[in-house]
Amino acid sequence: MYWGLILLAFAGLVPSILLPQWRQYESLKIAEQYEQYRLEQTQEAVEHQRRLLEAVRTDPAVVYRIAERELGIHPAGDQYVKVYPIPTARSRETAFVPTAVEPPQPIARLTSSLPKLNYDNVFCHADTRRVMIAMSVALLCVAFAFYGWRRAEEA
Repeated sequence: MYWGLILLAFAGLVPSILLPQWRQYESLKIAEQYEQYRLEQTQEAVEHQRRLLEAVRTDPAVVYRIAERELGIHPAGDQYVKVYPIPTARSRETAFVPTAVEPPQPIARLTSSLPKLNYDNVFCHADTRRVMIAMSVALLCVAFAFYGWRRAEEA
């Protein structure tokens, strides 16, 4: 009975302590992935601007096209028809899709056998987490009070 109470107490105490820490670790890893994504997007934009700058420096046709588009400078006698394009999302940009953070292999094997329930509501939510920790500590106290000190007295 003693070991049953101890195991039951640890079954509530360990997830109440470790699961919130794991969720925080997951959110930090996803934030890291997002920052890496932003860095790659910025590097691509810088590279595009660098290529454009090099083209402006070396290619007179690029300067001519930029003068036409940006400044509205057109040769005399040319006729132009204004066409307003339909605004679309830029095709170069891709949406950020985070990859899942996998737990260590032994824990993944252990959690794969658990039923699919919302454990975050029990072990991560502040109110229920406090209750789980209090009940687990109470079970430890009961185990030590009823069975732990008797062995010390008998010996």
